[in-house]
Amino acid sequence: MKPTPLNNTQTVHFENYKIENTTNYSEKSSYKSKLKDPYGIVPNGPYKVFALEKRIILIQVLFYFIISLLSAIAITLIATNSLKKIKLIEEDYKWSWFIIPAIVLIFSLYKFSVRWIEHSSIKKSLNNYREELKRNAQSVPASIANLYKKLVKQQIHHNWMTIFCVFYVGLAALFFWYFQDKNFNDVILNFEAFINKITPSPTYLSIVLTIIVVLSIVILIVLSIARKKRLSDIQEYFGFQVIKDTEVDQLKIRMNRIYMRLFFLSIAILLVIPAIILLILKRTIFGKRK
Repeated sequence: MKPTPLNNTQTVHFENYKIENTTNYSEKSSYKSKLKDPYGIVPNGPYKVFALEKRIILIQVLFYFIISLLSAIAITLIATNSLKKIKLIEEDYKWSWFIIPAIVLIFSLYKFSVRWIEHSSIKKSLNNYREELKRNAQSVPASIANLYKKLVKQQIHHNWMTIFCVFYVGLAALFFWYFQDKNFNDVILNFEAFINKITPSPTYLSIVLTIIVVLSIVILIVLSIARKKRLSDIQEYFGFQVIKDTEVDQLKIRMNRIYMRLFFLSIAILLVIPAIILLILKRTIFGKRK
């Protein structure tokens, strides 16, 4: 721009003027275009819900695949006695060492398969929604109502799974840490020998279990916020009557009641069974010694 005096009445000419934010604007536009239906049938808001669900499920598929792979590697290292060869431990492996990685492997493979099926289902639901919109522009896909209920169920499942994890995994960490060198009876209550059969390093296992407890709480907080956002998006783009509030409330009450009963039943079993065993031992073995 050529400078001119303030009292000059000539036209001001702009030369080589460029908008600095052109790059940022184009990047935002390209990002928004990715959230648009390539066929131009599904509105941007509902398409965003489908696209977000597909990404979340893909992330979960990748996560469970990695966990499965790590579990398989752990089982292989134990089976080939490689932990001793690399001097990570000083003794040969025991069969009980396979229990934890095997459980993790089975669970992660199950979740991997379920999430992969859900990913295919989301793609099918999106295609069906396109066909429904061609017939009725105001239609709400049944998959969205199912997705809403699934997110509510997932939150309840996750809440109680975290409660179970914090209680039992925390209890296990405390058990391995405190009883790793305790021996109240050479044969029956020899906790030291029992724990050493399960793990080569009780202290290390206690630390790992404690980390699992902390991570489970952090993951619950993060995913709860994410689910809340996803539910809000569904209500915003598809309307507040995607599913009746009374139906959601009944679902929450029924599932919470079931989980609460299971939790207290598990605690009762955990307390009753050891008490019965100790009573039997007291009347048989310890009673004979007197």
